[in-house]
Amino acid sequence: MLTRGDVEDEAYLVLRHKIDVRMNPARFVNRVGRRWVNLRNWAYLDGRTAILQTVAGQTSYALPRDLARIHRIGGEDWLQPVVNMVSWSDLDTLRSSSYAASYVLYTGAVNYGKDETGETVPMLRLAPEPGEADTLRVTYRGGWTPVTELDDVLELPVWAEEGFLDLVRAMALGLTRPSADGDP
Repeated sequence: MLTRGDVEDEAYLVLRHKIDVRMNPARFVNRVGRRWVNLRNWAYLDGRTAILQTVAGQTSYALPRDLARIHRIGGEDWLQPVVNMVSWSDLDTLRSSSYAASYVLYTGAVNYGKDETGETVPMLRLAPEPGEADTLRVTYRGGWTPVTELDDVLELPVWAEEGFLDLVRAMALGLTRPSADGDP
């Protein structure tokens, strides 16, 4: 299990010095992590689920920090989607219109906001506002979960660790080589 500290040590070994002071080491590790999850369609990131409990009158719900793409939001029975996802501008338009009968209960869009702890996370906004409590099952593709502390463990399968460290070495070298005008 790799930690943020292990990644920084690997960069130090290849560079023979610390990461450039203009780039925070945690920022470097998270930058490599975001690049890693976008390199290919990693199967270990697909099929994640989260359960949301709606509350009457509340339209905003925190989603998992590692959310990259929503596949489907359904009810507990998994038979049909419960939320039809649209763009943020379409949601604003739909909020001001009247709703007719539909096979979905809600229309939703995702943006970012603060959760109850004050952390910035993806937020699901629903329209119309729920009239009663519902249980929603979100199936999604995971992304990179940011790390902040040296002992934070990276969310990587064991088989991917060596490949990830190869990417760390390549990015560390690439980010420290000077450009044509001499600025790293």
